[in-house]
Amino acid sequence: MPIGRIKTYFQDREFGFITPAQGGRDVYFRKRVVKDMGYEIEPGAPVEYESRPGKEPGKLEAVTVVLKGFAEEKPEAEPTAHASEGPPTSSSLPPECIFQSFYDQGNQPEPRLFYGAPEKSASIFRRAGLKASQFRQLYQGFLAFAGPLRDGRIDFGDARTRFGAFYVERVVRQAQRGVLPPVVKTLIDNHRELALRDKREMLGLFRYLTNIYCYFGDSGKD
Repeated sequence: MPIGRIKTYFQDREFGFITPAQGGRDVYFRKRVVKDMGYEIEPGAPVEYESRPGKEPGKLEAVTVVLKGFAEEKPEAEPTAHASEGPPTSSSLPPECIFQSFYDQGNQPEPRLFYGAPEKSASIFRRAGLKASQFRQLYQGFLAFAGPLRDGRIDFGDARTRFGAFYVERVVRQAQRGVLPPVVKTLIDNHRELALRDKREMLGLFRYLTNIYCYFGDSGKD
């Protein structure tokens, strides 16, 4: 069967489009033709499909869609023209992107929390293939507890618990599925114990992610 990726999916209306790997017009599909393989229907997900001519001339409609795990997608070879950029799934981070504390000896935020480190991390995330929608979901997951912590609506103990759920569900699971590039998990892993140390450092990590998100910008759009 031909292969491709989910381009868009409208959950409320239960239809979407597939972008064929071999190029050509997008393929329309409805949820009822998707075989449930334990994966979510989401933009970027790899699929195999069978199609037929659609109701409109020149358009195709899928009659079967099989969702495939991200980990199953293994290119034959990477183009050598991009070798100088490094592997897109590299999990390494330069030292300037890792903090021992987000605050200096005067208890003020480290300047590189705003300059240098987040810009460099944003560039690395883009090169690793992180999409704007994926970053937005990750950021919103952190915001769900960091915002209330910052505003005093929850205590640090509650925030620690919710950070744990965020880490397992939004970071570990999504990295295992290939939704998040490994380098994103590496950044969280390098600052996890720091964030669990106290309220101030957890909010420091939130500020770091916020700044990375800002530097990520329009060039990270899907």
